[in-house]
Amino acid sequence: LLERVKMQLASFLEDPQYHDQHSLHMEIIKTFGRVGPNAEPKFRDEFVLPNLHKLANSNNQQAIDTKRLDIAIQLFEAYSALSCCCILFLYPIDPRSHHH
Repeated sequence: LLERVKMQLASFLEDPQYHDQHSLHMEIIKTFGRVGPNAEPKFRDEFVLPNLHKLANSNNQQAIDTKRLDIAIQLFEAYSALSCCCILFLYPIDPRSHHH
């Protein structure tokens, strides 16, 4: 399933006709926010995060404030969802720090 999702999203992201498709970008970012936290780390690190970064960069070029804000909020939500799962991997809890 993830491979299929990955291929479909990659084709959208690379197709020039979709580069200024605001609603498509919104949906892709929402999808990343939903699948990212449950995805395997490799998929998340090598596909989801780099593509969120590309979308964030292209959003910075967006001239229309309302569209830029929409995407920024969506990106924030996706990154927030992803950061929850990444923090768990980055900061393992030291079992010695628990007081019994």
